[in-house]
Amino acid sequence: MARLTRNNWIQYGLTVLGAEGHSNLKAGALAKRLRVTRRSFYWHSADLDAYHGALLAHRHAKTARANSQQDPSSAPGAMLVQLMLMAAHGDMALERAFRAWGWAIPENGAQIEHLGTLRLSILRGILARTIPDQAQAEARAKFISAAAIGLMELGEDKVGLRASDLDAVADALLRTDMA
Repeated sequence: MARLTRNNWIQYGLTVLGAEGHSNLKAGALAKRLRVTRRSFYWHSADLDAYHGALLAHRHAKTARANSQQDPSSAPGAMLVQLMLMAAHGDMALERAFRAWGWAIPENGAQIEHLGTLRLSILRGILARTIPDQAQAEARAKFISAAAIGLMELGEDKVGLRASDLDAVADALLRTDMA
């Protein structure tokens, strides 16, 4: 029998969530698939709600970490391209699964919405550096956020947006003469 850590449980839960959806995040089923006892699950999580909370907290921390890794002295366009690349090459199945989970379970939906608010705040901060009109910066941040959700829903292969296209997209979104 393998000895698992809390991180092992979280990583496995994220894998299951992305591949099969939230309905398969049950202690007994996860333990059986990992060939461990339920006791291992409950050693690392007080209950299923705590485990689900840990999965959501992990996702939130990952987003916050991605933002903190950006160099604040970088040009806004470079920062925007970096975020767009992360979105375009992220785990789209997992993002879709998180969104579906939020729709199905209102308590999780509030936490997933908070994650969207954090992402929007990050975008707003980047855009505000070059777009003096706060309303325009806000509108563009919301547009980028909606476009990222659309990209996740459709998939990179259907959208056909290449990494080489992102510089031009970022430049267009940061233009002040559009306001």
